[in-house]
Amino acid sequence: AEPVQFTTAPVPFEALVFDLGTHDPTRAQAGWTLGNIVLADGLCPAVAAMYDMDGEMVWYHRLGDESGRADVVTQLIDESRVLIGAGIPCAKNTVEVDLSGEVVWEGPEQPDNGIFAAGQTHHVFQKLPGGNYLTLYYEFDDDSYDRIVEMDSELQTQWEWRGIDHLPDQMEYYTWGNGVVVDEDEGTLYYNSREYNAVVKIDRSDGQVLWTFGGNFEDFTMLTEHDDPWPEGAHAPELLPNGHLLLYDNGYPNRETSRVVEYALDEDAMTAELVWEYPGTLAEDYWFTPSWGNVNLLDNGNLLVNASSKYGAEGRTRIFEVTREGEIVHELVSAMSEERGAGSFRATRIPSLVGEL
Repeated sequence: AEPVQFTTAPVPFEALVFDLGTHDPTRAQAGWTLGNIVLADGLCPAVAAMYDMDGEMVWYHRLGDESGRADVVTQLIDESRVLIGAGIPCAKNTVEVDLSGEVVWEGPEQPDNGIFAAGQTHHVFQKLPGGNYLTLYYEFDDDSYDRIVEMDSELQTQWEWRGIDHLPDQMEYYTWGNGVVVDEDEGTLYYNSREYNAVVKIDRSDGQVLWTFGGNFEDFTMLTEHDDPWPEGAHAPELLPNGHLLLYDNGYPNRETSRVVEYALDEDAMTAELVWEYPGTLAEDYWFTPSWGNVNLLDNGNLLVNASSKYGAEGRTRIFEVTREGEIVHELVSAMSEERGAGSFRATRIPSLVGEL
């Protein structure tokens, strides 16, 4: 492909600066880190940004004004565009922008009437392999529920799932959905409820709930002897190639320590095992983020952990890569002043978009 040249404007505020901590180039997954950065307490404007391995900003796009909240997700599309969406309501639309910052696609318009408003997308906006988009909408019927919607590029609904029609009876008020994973091969979705500490598996053919995984539900028997075997207030479910379930476990509100957890679920015996956690016994590495955060499995087998919160002023955002043995091989830490911290809802490691010089 022909190289794309561009020059970013000056950094819009100091909270976008990251410092390089540990870096072992022989074991770290090379690439750029893509995510969103917001000021303390989740205020707009939201900024989608990419950082190189040294923590230097190499690209950003500013989104929205000075009001609202910014649970914003980002996704690299075809190594040429960035999808930015799901804010509440940090900007008028979800957008795709090319690397020069030009808007090339606009998603559904956000109602400008605060948070928890009917018709707002939130927490999830992703482009699926077939070209459609998937998001969560707030929906109200006595209480509030989530509606999962798949739409095409013309914003026409192709499939939807209403939580009020299918969720277990004990999930009787707002579930606070914050993550959806699609398994195209199996024809299922995995919906994460922060409020109920549960992951719900959904059959796409009829919308029925196949099971609910969590400590407050009886679908699975936990086999692992552990003081805290179940997730609490978790974010960002991910299905691993071996079928395991990976979660960023915030530990909110009771445990007050965050971690990364991996579960093996036996859907025949309906048993669960906690097979890996960080830090667990692998390291002394306490952190606590009551909201936000995510984890991704990298191509080299390491995990990229975005330890961050909308309450950025209470603790520095850390985006670090950890091995299965519990060693941190790369870490970016947000610069911070007393007035301004930086929070990151999601972060992913992507292959570098820059060729050799």
